Amino acid sequence: MPPSKKPGILISWSGGKDCALALYDLLQEGVYQPVSLLTTLTEDYDRISMHGIHRSLLLQQANSPRSACRILIVQYKLLSKAVEITHQKVYNGNVFNCIEAGVTGTVVGQNHGAVFIEGKKARKKLMKGLAEDAVILRTFTGLWQWMFLKEKLLLKLMLGREAEDIQHFGSTAIRGMPAKPIIDIIVGVADYDKGAHLVDLIEQLGYVYMGENSEVLQYYFTKGKPTRYNLYVNEIGSENWVEKIGFRDHLRRDSEAVHQYAELKRQLAGKFSNDLRAYQVGKLGFVNQILQKEEVCDVGETY
Repeated sequence: MPPSKKPGILISWSGGKDCALALYDLLQEGVYQPVSLLTTLTEDYDRISMHGIHRSLLLQQANSPRSACRILIVQYKLLSKAVEITHQKVYNGNVFNCIEAGVTGTVVGQNHGAVFIEGKKARKKLMKGLAEDAVILRTFTGLWQWMFLKEKLLLKLMLGREAEDIQHFGSTAIRGMPAKPIIDIIVGVADYDKGAHLVDLIEQLGYVYMGENSEVLQYYFTKGKPTRYNLYVNEIGSENWVEKIGFRDHLRRDSEAVHQYAELKRQLAGKFSNDLRAYQVGKLGFVNQILQKEEVCDVGETY
């Protein structure tokens, strides 16, 4: 790996989707340099203990062209209290040695993103520039649709028939659109007042309830630190529901509008990189222009 001036990051590696997405986020961000994957292999089967990933696949994951990380392996043979204590000491020793060598902190994958865990000071330093009001656009990726579908399944299982519709909207739902990597989800209910009892159920899935807005018939939730999901519970057919879905559907049909909106977003992100409110206000003119089109009120797609 060529020398890098970026702060080094050690990733606690299970081989699963969350740590893979954490690595992807770090590479996309471009602020930190992943240098090592720290994992545990069973001695008997030569596989990662958590997900059963074989050493050969681990080597492929670490040596992919974009990541090119070295691997720190802790091996153990039998699960016992004594072995677990020894394993933890070796594991912690690897982390300590990396930090002594200049690695700024460690990362685990959680809730589809990178979570910094090596102490409060390190966390504050590492999270600098990733504040909630920062405007950092990402190139469109199909992972966003996958993240939505996973969350949709969890919501359907938790809410049952109370959720009459669950849809993905916003820029991450529009192919080719640059976006903040936050998945916007809207849950449709038949009656806004009855939607209040869904709050506790949604919170059980890790969402934080941010309050309601009776004027637009909406309950609002977020999930993740930093935020990975925004979730809205709206009455189906309400003006807010129609506008969210209608705007998405129009851009899915109109490639020229996608190009115009993407360019506007890039300009605003460059101008207001640390002012989310100004960035959002700057988009309103274009959004209102689209919403005034007659066909936007005809909501047809359901995903």
